[in-house]
Amino acid sequence: MDIKLESNLLQTGLNGVYFSSIAGFGLGDLISAIANAPAGGFSGLSGDVSASGTGVVTATVNSVGGQIASAIATAAVAVAAATSLNTPSTLVLRNGSGNFSAGTITASLSGNVTGNVSGTAGNITATSNSTLTTLSSLSLPYSQVTGTPAAAPQILAFTSNPSSGGAVSEALTVTGLLTTDTILSVTQMTQGGATRTSLPLIGWDTVVTNGLTGHWVADPGVGAVLLVAVKR
Repeated sequence: MDIKLESNLLQTGLNGVYFSSIAGFGLGDLISAIANAPAGGFSGLSGDVSASGTGVVTATVNSVGGQIASAIATAAVAVAAATSLNTPSTLVLRNGSGNFSAGTITASLSGNVTGNVSGTAGNITATSNSTLTTLSSLSLPYSQVTGTPAAAPQILAFTSNPSSGGAVSEALTVTGLLTTDTILSVTQMTQGGATRTSLPLIGWDTVVTNGLTGHWVADPGVGAVLLVAVKR
């Protein structure tokens, strides 16, 4: 306990013990005053922070803003474990580029999307034929689709003019054939003369507008006709 004299006043280190003068004040009086002085400090705390006892004691935080301490501790652990990886039951933390990995995201989406999207859409806008190419299932009113979807390919078949015979390769006219067509198959629809009906077509090349060149193992004879199937 500190006892000090300031401005002619005697003050002890206990609360509430002051003497207006030391004149005629003996040692016994001082000891009695100290013994009967009220205890210093406080006896305890309650509420958000609790503590009990006198002197230096340990205080316990019970709650902050109405949230109990254990809930706050759990939340702090969850925040510290946040990650940009696709980790189940973990808070999302964007990486340095502002991105994060995820599996399935269910949301009401508004804006542009890069990648694969499934679900129900309100409006689909295609900026060109190449941006909307494959739809496995589409259930939208026509009025909600803008842009020009890519046209479905056509499968077409053309026949050549009859072979003139006399050669194993011959350029034949195939009216309607385009150089931009994708040729799916070329078969011999009608064989040549009676003496050469067993000679098969072995190939074709040199596609031009309205024509191509057929190749046989031998002269197919007069009258061989080719059937050309294309995708356009």
